[in-house]
Amino acid sequence: DHRLTDNRRGAAGRRGGGGTRACHTVARSTMTTASAAARLAFHVLAGVVTLYFAMWDESLREADGSVLRNRKRFGGRFQYLTVINHSVHVAYMFLAAFGDVKRLLPLNAPQRVSAAHGLLVRSLDTMFVLSSTFSVTIGILFWSIFAFDRELILPAAADKVYPAALNVYQHGAIAIVALVEALVVEHHPSRPAYVDVTVVLGSAVAYSIWAYLLACPVLGSGVYPYGIQREMTLLYAAVFYVVSFSLLYGVYAAFRALLRARWGERARRTAAAAAAAAGVATRGKRVASTHTANASVAVGADDMQHYVLTTEGHPLPIDVARFAVYF
Repeated sequence: DHRLTDNRRGAAGRRGGGGTRACHTVARSTMTTASAAARLAFHVLAGVVTLYFAMWDESLREADGSVLRNRKRFGGRFQYLTVINHSVHVAYMFLAAFGDVKRLLPLNAPQRVSAAHGLLVRSLDTMFVLSSTFSVTIGILFWSIFAFDRELILPAAADKVYPAALNVYQHGAIAIVALVEALVVEHHPSRPAYVDVTVVLGSAVAYSIWAYLLACPVLGSGVYPYGIQREMTLLYAAVFYVVSFSLLYGVYAAFRALLRARWGERARRTAAAAAAAAGVATRGKRVASTHTANASVAVGADDMQHYVLTTEGHPLPIDVARFAVYF
C-alpha cells in the first residue's frame, strides 16, 4: 500500500530530522557551557578585583589611624557618587557570576523560565546600564575638572590619605572594566531604550537631591560632598547639571550603539532561527497530525520553545518579536 510506504518514509524522515536536531542541541549545549564558564571566570575575576579596591577604599584612615574627617559627616563614604557607583559595580559582578553559575546547572532547562529568572535578568540589565554609564561619565567629569583645577574635585591634601592607584581605579580603570564587559560578554537589552534612559537620568536626579540634602544643615552635615558644588553659583550649577546630564545620556547612547554593533547581528540571527524553528515545528505538527498521532513527539513544541526562549541556552523573558526590535 502506497500510503503505508509514505507513512514509513515520513517516519524515517522525522527520525532523521530528530537526530539532526539532537546533534544541533548537543552543539548548542557545548557552546553554552563553554561561554557560560568563560563569562563566570571573567565576572569572578573582575568582581574580586573590584571588591579589593572597594575594601581598600573602606580601610582608608587618617595618619593617626582615625576615620577620615570627611567620612565622619552624615552619609559617610556614600556621600560620593564614585563610591556609590563602585558599590553597584561590585554587586553587579557577583550577581552576574551567580547568573553564570545558574546557566551551568543541569536543571537550568530552557522551558523553566520563572518569575525569579526574569527578575534576575532585569536586575542585571539595570545594574549593567547604571555601572557602565556612570563609570565612564564619572571618569570624564573627574579628570576634566581635575585638569582644570584639582582643588575643586580632589584637593592636593587628599594625596596623603587617598592612594593614587585607588584614585586611578575608581575614576578610570573601572570604566575600562565596563567597556571590556560590553565587548566580551554578550548583552541583549530586555527593554526599550527610553526605559533605560529614565533609569539612568532618574538615578542622576536622585543623587543630585541626595547631595543637596547633605548640604542642608537641618537634614545633613551642611557641607557638599564635592568642592566644585560649594563654589558654583545657581547659574553655574544649572549649566553644570545640563552638561553632566547630557554627557550621561551620550555615554548611555554610545554604550547601546556599541552593544548593537557588537551583538546585534547575532541577535538578528537568533531571532531568525527562532522564527524558522517555529515554522518548522508548526509544519511538522501539521504533517504529524495527518499521518500519525505519535509523530508529534518527534517534532514537538519543545524544540520551538528552545529557540524562542533562549539564545545559547540562556532563557529570555521576552518574545522573539521584541527581541529583534530592540536591535
